[in-house]
Amino acid sequence: FEVAAIFTFVYYNNINYTSYYRDGRCFICKHGEYGVLNRWGVEQVPCEYNSLRYNDREHPEFLYAQRGNAKGIIDLHGNVIIPFEYNYLEPMEDTNLFEVGQHGKYGLVERDGTPVLPCAYDNLSRWHDTRLIQITQGDLDGLITPDGEVVLPCRYIFAKQDKTGLTKINEGGWVDDDHKIRGGRWGVIDKEGNIVLGCNFEKISINSEEIRTEADGHISYYDLRGNYQYGLKDWH
Repeated sequence: FEVAAIFTFVYYNNINYTSYYRDGRCFICKHGEYGVLNRWGVEQVPCEYNSLRYNDREHPEFLYAQRGNAKGIIDLHGNVIIPFEYNYLEPMEDTNLFEVGQHGKYGLVERDGTPVLPCAYDNLSRWHDTRLIQITQGDLDGLITPDGEVVLPCRYIFAKQDKTGLTKINEGGWVDDDHKIRGGRWGVIDKEGNIVLGCNFEKISINSEEIRTEADGHISYYDLRGNYQYGLKDWH
């Protein structure tokens, strides 16, 4: 590598940065743009990127690359995997997906560049300790699988998950300036996004043993799987 690299440096006569890696490749910089030489000193990735970095220093599989403000991913031979269409691009933890962003909106693509979710969402995040992904548009939330299959459409407001693993959801309400959920009707989902109780209630509270609901002058109690237990009438 060293002999070939010296020849290359002399041949180009304008390389102003080099960095050696264990796999025999070498980052180079010409006129402020980065590329990669192989172990024979041949330019494997052309010097046309503002920044380059391996996904893994010890066992690289691909390169994060940037042209101006546009980010993409190329393979070790310089072939484009994820096109330079995004100003945000980061791996989503514990998945084979990348979160990508355009103009303040976010979506998902697979590692081979296949789109999973368009850049139409304000926030994307892992849904607790599951494989699901929470999607957010404005105040509204939904859930999808890593394959893009909709588990819950993006039309609910999610409350904080209860210690039982259940989460209250609101349909038709809004979030006020104090970040409190107002109006609408309440329901409950489990940690996998399955509906335990539909959004038919004015109030819901959850404890370690049961779910208490209020609607239309009735108080009702359900177990944590959504099975009706008993109720009270005319609580006003």
